[in-house]
Amino acid sequence: MKKSYLCIFSILFTLQFSFSQTTFSADKLLSSILAPDNDANVHTNCSHNGFGGHVNEVFSEELNNTVFKFQTHQDSSDESCKNFGTKYNEIKVATDAPEALLGTEGETVVYTWKFKIDENFNPSNHSIDLHQLKAVGGSEADIPLFTLTTAKSKTEHLELRYAEMDEQITLASLDLNTLKGVWFEVYESITYNEIGAYAITIKKASTDEVLLDYNKEAIRTWKTDAEFIRPKWGIHHSVNSIDTPLNLTVYFANFNIEENNAISKFQSSLDQDDITVFPNPASSKINIKGSTISNYDNIALHDSFGREIQLKYPIVNNSVNISYLKNGIYFVVFKKDKEIKVVKKILKF
Repeated sequence: MKKSYLCIFSILFTLQFSFSQTTFSADKLLSSILAPDNDANVHTNCSHNGFGGHVNEVFSEELNNTVFKFQTHQDSSDESCKNFGTKYNEIKVATDAPEALLGTEGETVVYTWKFKIDENFNPSNHSIDLHQLKAVGGSEADIPLFTLTTAKSKTEHLELRYAEMDEQITLASLDLNTLKGVWFEVYESITYNEIGAYAITIKKASTDEVLLDYNKEAIRTWKTDAEFIRPKWGIHHSVNSIDTPLNLTVYFANFNIEENNAISKFQSSLDQDDITVFPNPASSKINIKGSTISNYDNIALHDSFGREIQLKYPIVNNSVNISYLKNGIYFVVFKKDKEIKVVKKILKF
């Protein structure tokens, strides 16, 4: 659970650097946000000396800012860099990071960042993960909940993958060749719950052209007995053959993690009155009943990400037509003088 003040304020953690001269290592800069009490957020199992750093600060002329360059490669001087197995060079939120950085059940968290895949990036026939939302603890922690991964079959793709339990499926796919050498901005929102919600948008940083816009409600976004779910960024892949490429470069910038305070407010106001909303689940309309309805001057409908939805039909005799809505979770919000007083959660199917 978040500390009580997080229900009032939206806590924002951002990595944005524009130093004219680098005075700190990239590891230290990343740790200062993602692991403020230690240096454990940058991980690589390819750690021999003399390469010059697997995570480096470099200046991007396109963004006019300092960014992070992630690299993996094969080198005969280090057994872990040349033998088969899992290779990774990643950052992740530390287990002892501030609570606002850890996704817990019932919360809605928004992740944003920018990335550029190097023009010479050559994916293997096995998946190479660039981003994961992965559980810590529980029986389903081995497989990430959501993954952005590159794959190569007849063509090269960037895939959005999802594991409800212990097997991944592909939800969406992009031609990887359209992504190479270009900066993209990612917006990812997730409500962590057994019946949760997930949305992701990938657009060009320079033009705002949207290449991927995926939104799914009433989807399982939690892992059994998980302590929390945390994000990872970097290069993470398996090496199963001598032909698997290891010379890979991906750039990242502007990591951002923000708790959705509107959802937190909704959660804290759930069921604080004798008002009932039925049927629930519902497919065509909901009815509102209770002796205190007249105490409120506004009834609004919000989606699972906290966004208010314009009602297509007026409320008549305390009935709300929801037949036009997509399936998913919604909040019926009762307000007095623009202040949220009572919230009821419903499932549209």
